[in-house]
Amino acid sequence: MRLQSSAAGAVAVAMLHVASLAVLGTCSLPLPVAVAIGVVLVAHGIYAARRLLLRTPAAIVGVDLGPGPACRLETQSGSRFNGRITDSTVVTGSLVVVSVRSDGGTRIRVPVLPGMASPGRLRELRVRLRWDRTSN
Repeated sequence: MRLQSSAAGAVAVAMLHVASLAVLGTCSLPLPVAVAIGVVLVAHGIYAARRLLLRTPAAIVGVDLGPGPACRLETQSGSRFNGRITDSTVVTGSLVVVSVRSDGGTRIRVPVLPGMASPGRLRELRVRLRWDRTSN
């Protein structure tokens, strides 16, 4: 399944990071600590938004489910690698977070929001992930 970028998801992630910065501003932390946390929040917000917009070479643009927990991921740069879907995968009506442990041991989480795939493909992904997890 090929994924498309999600502007709505990127905006939501950016708003959550701005809200986190606002909460940080109300905390009585020493200034250097607050600045350090703020820099990390901004950097992570930019990284997460770019990932949802599929604008990084490592952004996952393809998810192919195999038999059982096997899957294959493709990055924006064209790299492909195999992995296994883990139990920390989240499947809801409007959000899927595919959690994969690559054959090399790296843990990867792929958020799939409405609009990143056709409604039929997203439904198929949700059903396969729920069914495969309950049958194992």
